[in-house]
Amino acid sequence: MKRLFLILLVVAAVGVAYLLLSLDARVARAIEDSVSRSLGAEASVAGVDLTLTEGRGTIRGLTVANPEGFSDADLFRFDEIDLRIDAASVGEQPFRVTAVRIGESTVRFEVTESGDSNIEHVVHHLSAHKPKDDETQSGGEPQRVAIEALRFDGGEILVWREGDDEPETVKLPPLEMSDLGGEDGATGGELSREIARVFTRRVVAATAGHELGRAVGKELGDTAGEVAESILRNILD
Repeated sequence: MKRLFLILLVVAAVGVAYLLLSLDARVARAIEDSVSRSLGAEASVAGVDLTLTEGRGTIRGLTVANPEGFSDADLFRFDEIDLRIDAASVGEQPFRVTAVRIGESTVRFEVTESGDSNIEHVVHHLSAHKPKDDETQSGGEPQRVAIEALRFDGGEILVWREGDDEPETVKLPPLEMSDLGGEDGATGGELSREIARVFTRRVVAATAGHELGRAVGKELGDTAGEVAESILRNILD
């Protein structure tokens, strides 16, 4: 009987370990899918580590490829994203994230010889994109998420015109947002679009002093403003 109990204990431990590893993988795939659909460009995640018992998690190596027609370099690169979560809200509506801290970010701002830019492509996609149904729970209801506070630590923007040997570097200032999703939360797709809109707006603003940034900002005009209008109030300058 004791031996049987030990065998069952080992099997249970292996099962729990498998579920935790599987959860990390499912979260990574969900992030890739949501970001890819929101931005219209392929996203990839190197790894996810979740420790639900401690209410924390880390997303490593989130990259977004350039849209078709631009270079093979990444459009966005976020090396590490730290999460603090309300473990008691797992499986509830909404799932609550108390804090998100995004480390140094790298943005590659490209303009082709014809005047098209990758940032302009993303902004127009965000403006025109009609979200599909997000991932649902077993009951069929989309999982909603509420984020209390989100911070980008800043980083750099690599501004490159087709034909240039090397890109110029522009400083990307920090960015803070709060109360994302509100009291009832929002789906992953809705949140990723909201964050991406404000972030790309900040990129355009940061490059306003650069010739290419001014040109793209003028081209976007009211589009960029309308895209961000409803959420800019969440930015804490």
